[in-house]
Amino acid sequence: MKESVSRLQAPPLVDKQSVGQENKLEKKSKSTSSAVFAKDSFACCSYYKECSNEKHCIISNLDYSQNCQYREKIESGIIYYGKNANAFRKDLYESYIHNFQHLSLGEVSILGCVLHHFFFEKNGITQAIFLDSPELLTLSELGFFDITFKPLLIMNRCKIKYLKNACGDSLIKEAVSWAKKQRKATPKNNLDKNSSAEESIYREELVRWILQFHPNIAETVCEGVHVIEIPPMNHLELREFFYDYYPLETYETIKEALKYYTDDPRFLAAKKHEESPPLSEDSKKNDFDMAITEAILQFGYWDPDVHSTLEQVKRLAAMLRIKPKNITVNVDNLTAEIIGSTGDHHHVSLTSCSCMDFHFRQLPCKHIYRLAYELGCLNSLPKFDRKSAEAFEGTIPDEVERFRRLYLKGAISPEKYVKIVNALESTNA
Repeated sequence: MKESVSRLQAPPLVDKQSVGQENKLEKKSKSTSSAVFAKDSFACCSYYKECSNEKHCIISNLDYSQNCQYREKIESGIIYYGKNANAFRKDLYESYIHNFQHLSLGEVSILGCVLHHFFFEKNGITQAIFLDSPELLTLSELGFFDITFKPLLIMNRCKIKYLKNACGDSLIKEAVSWAKKQRKATPKNNLDKNSSAEESIYREELVRWILQFHPNIAETVCEGVHVIEIPPMNHLELREFFYDYYPLETYETIKEALKYYTDDPRFLAAKKHEESPPLSEDSKKNDFDMAITEAILQFGYWDPDVHSTLEQVKRLAAMLRIKPKNITVNVDNLTAEIIGSTGDHHHVSLTSCSCMDFHFRQLPCKHIYRLAYELGCLNSLPKFDRKSAEAFEGTIPDEVERFRRLYLKGAISPEKYVKIVNALESTNA
């Protein structure tokens, strides 16, 4: 483990004399010559940040701007973005500036790595794993972010071979024996590809066993690792601070230095997953979970894990209902204009959209997903598989019984119980 920690001597990223330069990422052309004539009301256009900064609509073409819903909001004093946002806490922003002035060059550099990771490279995340560094503790004490110990999160990122080596052969035999008693079918998706099905244990089982019976091993596995969290309520102020104090020209240098704090041989690659072994015919018939293949969606700056949450899956499903006639894609610029269900014109890229859903959540909306779909970025979406569906049907009675017991215990309401059972027993794919 010390070998991993010793690699944390990253070169300085930012000359403090350059800190505070205007972030060119926020600069856009103010030309309105490309503005689209809009007869129908729309949420807002791509200049929403500039309009927020100026506290008024900067588009002079009234044929276009008079139908902007966000223009009406701004004129009534409601601002969502930037330092003029109603929710913006100036005192918190100024505290970041005050503390920043007292940082060492190394601390300035590592802070740039963290903020770049959260607000640029993997926009939308609230926590991330970083390798240990004394500068991180200082930055946490100064209130830039929180540091927590989450062995479950860390170990779920570890390669299964590393977890096995930490346990040793004798303990692994105990873990496999315990795992077999916990499940009806033996192997699952994350089996070590170099082991046979009868001898193996998959990652989730091994992690659960370690935490339950050998927490000392968990401490060893997690040595030299921090989980950094930035509460969503602080994103607005901290994002503005990042834009103001880390110029765009430093981003490539930051990206290279970031590897010193996030890359470690014990972890799975950020955009890869360990290969699964071939499945036996008996396993395919008896264990529905064995048929699951995790889809990794990679486009824009989004963390692939963002797309598998329930709220994002809802938007993935909704994007398929957008009518093709309402979509105009610019393949060269990787952008689109999509007419919404209420007639609004939404300006869409792979990282932003003018719709209110994106503005409120700062996560991919159905329009962003539809653009990604049109550009061929969603080819790895899970597809309906008849064999998997048949295997799942065999587990439905057990699932219904499980939710019945939860209902009887008062864990779920009658309405929720009925909805779940109806969904499970539905034959519609």
